[in-house]
Amino acid sequence: MGQVRSLLGEPIEQHMDGRIDFMCSCNREKVCSERSSTTFIYTRKPSTRWFIALIHLDITYPMLWVHFNERGRMKEVFVKEYVGIEARRVLHIAKLSPCDPSDRTVERVEWAAAPAVALEQLKRHF
Repeated sequence: MGQVRSLLGEPIEQHMDGRIDFMCSCNREKVCSERSSTTFIYTRKPSTRWFIALIHLDITYPMLWVHFNERGRMKEVFVKEYVGIEARRVLHIAKLSPCDPSDRTVERVEWAAAPAVALEQLKRHF
């Protein structure tokens, strides 16, 4: 968490959740759980007074959430671009495998475009 804070600064919001059960491929039951989870939120949705403008004017805004597992290691990163009230483009998602307690196995990385193009989009938004 400290490394993310040093790169991105303090989050606007920080959420800590208790026990979380989720789908995984680690066992026959296909269910894993964590005792706790933390989320850093670095962007805010526009306020509700802008709701009508969002719908009619197609205002765009970015969303950046960083999720950490119970060991404080980054487990998921979501970067989306919202147009109006819908996420129109997912720029980047990275996810660690919940089956690897060493937190070294990346399960999924997705870019909406080629990585170089997506990085330029990230720089433009943030």
